[in-house]
Amino acid sequence: MDIFQDGYKTGFLDKADLTDPKFVSAVKWYQDLIFKEKITPTIAINDALSKTGDPMLTGKLAFDLNGAWKLATYKNQKFNFGVLPMPLGPAGTSTPFTYIDPLMISSKSKHPDAAWKFVKYMVSPEVQKKWATVTGYPPADSEAYKEWLKQFGDQVDLGYLTQVVQDSIAHGKESPNHLIAGYAEVTSFMKNEQQQIFTNGEDPAKVLPDMNTKFNKLLQQIKDKAGAGK
Repeated sequence: MDIFQDGYKTGFLDKADLTDPKFVSAVKWYQDLIFKEKITPTIAINDALSKTGDPMLTGKLAFDLNGAWKLATYKNQKFNFGVLPMPLGPAGTSTPFTYIDPLMISSKSKHPDAAWKFVKYMVSPEVQKKWATVTGYPPADSEAYKEWLKQFGDQVDLGYLTQVVQDSIAHGKESPNHLIAGYAEVTSFMKNEQQQIFTNGEDPAKVLPDMNTKFNKLLQQIKDKAGAGK
């Protein structure tokens, strides 16, 4: 269930119902991955493990929920790994976020021609290939993408990695951090308030009603701050 769905067109989330049974079920499912299935650590444990280095590279974790950019950490390591999509949730679906970071030119730019020249340079096949090989991050250009894949040929099954990446693009949706006003405030709120559920193990059905009231108050504050509250 996507609580941001109604805000994708306007840029503002007018309200959200964190007590919706579908949302409660999704939160409970993820909580069970921590406390029941024990296949993912709490945020506190993960933070503690990270203080001694990457938990995957130090052998403290067997799985890491992350994006394709994380592969850059492994490309210069003698480290073999596998990739797989997120497991299906209670609704029987898995919809990953795709972090499509654009290059934009401000309408108030004093140097629009120079900015456009820079954008064209950055997205050129030559620079995209260099970006992919130097940083290890997945590029936007299709030819550069092939070069990006080659870097991991000795570490992972490239056929399966290719399939996972292509499926994530085909079935994913753009991350709301590009689409929703006040997203940083929303994520900060969620991280703090969800500690009760994902760190302390409290029942989501009991925590979410109070959290819902606070969250909708925050959404209104975000709109008011942007002058869109009325």
